[in-house]
Amino acid sequence: MTDSRHARRTLYWTVVAIGLLLVTGCSTTKRNKQAANAQQPQLASTNRFDSSVAAEAQTTARTNAAPTKAPDNTAHNKADAQADTLTPMDQGNSDLDRGITQQLRKAIVMGKSGQRFSFSAKNIKIITVNAEVTLRGVVANDGEKTAIQSLAQQLSGVKKVNNQLDVKQAAR
Repeated sequence: MTDSRHARRTLYWTVVAIGLLLVTGCSTTKRNKQAANAQQPQLASTNRFDSSVAAEAQTTARTNAAPTKAPDNTAHNKADAQADTLTPMDQGNSDLDRGITQQLRKAIVMGKSGQRFSFSAKNIKIITVNAEVTLRGVVANDGEKTAIQSLAQQLSGVKKVNNQLDVKQAAR
């Protein structure tokens, strides 16, 4: 029984000694680093915003940030409130209507035949009722507007395309 107690006591003091060495060693290391830094000549500041890479990252972060002023879509929202304007809730339920909408959306998002579309163009409303496609929303330029209309007309089963897409106004 005394051997067991002696072993525990030895283990206890060994752990305490190691702990003291670690604590003392850490504070000594900090003091040594501070003394070494004080003896070295001061180099140019390497603040994270001083390097050209960091400056570029800051610029990019500012330009890609969300706009501080919410976009004014009042005119578009008023058009949606009119009873005769088609909305996505009017989408036809037939297999043909759903298929046309799905094929056109996929062609726009994936970019058919090398055509790349803007984020705005990928978010337009595509409403198909009785094989008549209505395109609504905002695109980046006239080229996108024509290309999307052309894609819609090329789909099999489409009877008519009603292109109500608007071209985004340039920022002033």
